[in-house]
Amino acid sequence: MNFDVSKATLRERFSNPIRLATLLGFALFPLPIALVDPRPNSSASFFHPLLAVTLASGILGLEFSSGVLALVFTRPISRRAYALSKWLAVTATAVILSIFQLVAVLLILRLRHGSFDPEALGPQLVERVLAAAGTCAVLLLLSALGSGLSDLAVWGLASVAAQTFRTIGFVNRDDFWTRLGESLQFLLAPGWGMASGTSPSVSLPELLAAVGITAVALALAVWVLERREVTYAEVRV
Repeated sequence: MNFDVSKATLRERFSNPIRLATLLGFALFPLPIALVDPRPNSSASFFHPLLAVTLASGILGLEFSSGVLALVFTRPISRRAYALSKWLAVTATAVILSIFQLVAVLLILRLRHGSFDPEALGPQLVERVLAAAGTCAVLLLLSALGSGLSDLAVWGLASVAAQTFRTIGFVNRDDFWTRLGESLQFLLAPGWGMASGTSPSVSLPELLAAVGITAVALALAVWVLERREVTYAEVRV
């Protein structure tokens, strides 16, 4: 890991006003929902994977497009260390923001309903850490394969497809389409939804699946980056 790369990544991420505003919006939007939702649970915080998406989108693709990577790799740093350092930076930030969001929602719910099950906190924290790490890893892989913000476009279209499949399954009462949508969503954001519901819990198979998807996505991202030709600027058509 290279912490200079991690710090530079965060400076670049937070220097973009559009990205910063989007990040703030996703972080704060669940709070008014928690204020008006009559149900005493923290389901209003389902926006947390979008924090990782906002932070990680274009993490390599924008640098491919601008030609920055050609300059970076003239320095004594391996492509593996570079990719993993950037992933660590956005993952850690997404986890921190996600946990702050969860705590804020839970405080609101406690003030409104006067009770909170502390046993529900552990599974939700595990889910948020896994979802942040997994989503950032998937976007790192998609970004290594593309350029610009193509990773965001692919992730978004695949998410729409996943929701469409789940809707088809619900309307037609067809378990095949429901499972297909849930599986695709789990691939895009490993861990997301594991601790949902009124009695949150994390099963061992789901946990291992999320960790496995994250590890495979990271390994593939490094493999692609190490074999991709880097030029000073991508040609835009």
